[in-house]
Amino acid sequence: MSNVLALSGGIDSSAVLATLPIDLAVYVDYGQAAAVQERNAARLMAQKFETPLQETRIEGLDIGSMNDAPGVSGPRVVQARNAIILSICANHAPPGSVVYLGAHKDDSKNYPDCRPEFIGAMTQAFLDAYGVTVRAPFQLMTKRQVRDTLASVLRDFNFCWSCYAPTDTGQPCGACDSCMSNAAEG
Repeated sequence: MSNVLALSGGIDSSAVLATLPIDLAVYVDYGQAAAVQERNAARLMAQKFETPLQETRIEGLDIGSMNDAPGVSGPRVVQARNAIILSICANHAPPGSVVYLGAHKDDSKNYPDCRPEFIGAMTQAFLDAYGVTVRAPFQLMTKRQVRDTLASVLRDFNFCWSCYAPTDTGQPCGACDSCMSNAAEG
């Protein structure tokens, strides 16, 4: 058995890495605007917790496919993003393993692939096909609770990256859904 984590370098997946025994973290660059910042944060977290990190780059995804979703602004999420990322993680997980996703309760409002129904369906599909379970341990927690969980383990996690649309100078935009969520919970 192995525990594999989809690690974006954001607060949510970093909190999973900080609180659960993870054997392998997987970072996926799918052409997102914040790929450089996310990759750097994922590398720092994996190094901090001495966890091997597998980096994967995929191309050809429609980055703007969810632009019109209610409450979601900017081209930062691809349709079926978590299904793709979880599939890549499952590729690294032998039968009997668990693949972790850092989705939380607040994500469920705007992102269908963070909802309990989605996680349940992916678990059923992966169990049937590969003998792998999918878990989102913070699914019933708010963003603030996830942040507090990470803060209980790490005093300084300012190197985590939680912005979908960095500025031209590489700073958080302050206006995307993720920045707004962090500001509201900060």
